[in-house]
Amino acid sequence: MNHFAWLGAFLLIFASMVDAKCYVTNGEVRILANPNSHSTSHGKYKKGSCIIVLCRIHGEIVNGVSWWVKTKRGYVPNYYVEHMSFDDKQPGDLIFWADHVAVYMGENQVIEVPDGSNIVISPVHSDTLPMVARCW
Repeated sequence: MNHFAWLGAFLLIFASMVDAKCYVTNGEVRILANPNSHSTSHGKYKKGSCIIVLCRIHGEIVNGVSWWVKTKRGYVPNYYVEHMSFDDKQPGDLIFWADHVAVYMGENQVIEVPDGSNIVISPVHSDTLPMVARCW
């Protein structure tokens, strides 16, 4: 198993074990799934518990600008993630919508945290043209 597959497996296992309200925030490549969080620290920003995406890519820091904002504006640079076709998604890939991020589990399921809710497993909805990205 290469380290990218390991990362995806780790994200799925860790995400499924956390039973708390959480948002993923920016910092050393952390994804802001909630636009109301404006933490610029490199430590954990907690709201309940955090799922931290542990893929620090090429030492890049997202200083003060979250991936959520970048995704909402329509860009996530290739040096942060590898863009994938929606049909090529694999377990552990990140799926971005205009206002949300989830982790793909396989078999058309994602693990996500709807605003203010506990972690849930849901079917992937592709009606709003999500973007798929893989940490590399």
